[in-house]
Order: sequence, then C-alpha cells, then structure tokens
Amino acid sequence: MVTVLKYVSQIRDIGQTQIGKHTGSSKQTVQKWFKGEKPIPSKYQEALEALFGFKVDFLGMELTKERKTFVLEREIERIKHSNEE
Repeated sequence: MVTVLKYVSQIRDIGQTQIGKHTGSSKQTVQKWFKGEKPIPSKYQEALEALFGFKVDFLGMELTKERKTFVLEREIERIKHSNEE
C-alpha cells in the first residue's frame, strides 16, 4: 500500500529521516507511517502540515486517485506561488 504521506514525501524529495527530525519521531515510526502499519497521531499532524505546506487529514491513508489529485493540485499551487515571488 502506498500512503499519501509516502507519495507527498516522494514528490517533495523529503526523506523519512527528515520527517522524523521534524516531528521528533524515530525513523522506524516514520517507516510504519509510510507503510500504513501505524496511524499518524494527531499531535504530529501540525508538524507535518508545516513541513509540507498544506493541511492534509489523510496522510496516513492509502493513496487513491482522488487523494493524489488533491495533493497534485496543492503542489501546483505551491509551485505557482513560488514562481510569483
């Protein structure tokens, strides 16, 4: 299973170690989040939202077509905004 967290981190080129440092979690915990083996506790959502630059309530869920579209739309917005600056 590919989770939304894994997908977002891949397109942003943000590794598990960086996510672990940003959230204060171990690499093993982040690996379990990536695989969908362990839910992402709500206390880490804010740190992940800050890291990725948008709110995503379904980071630990399976990547579906709809969720992929949502993420890609946010990435397009982020890129447009960064090009305007």
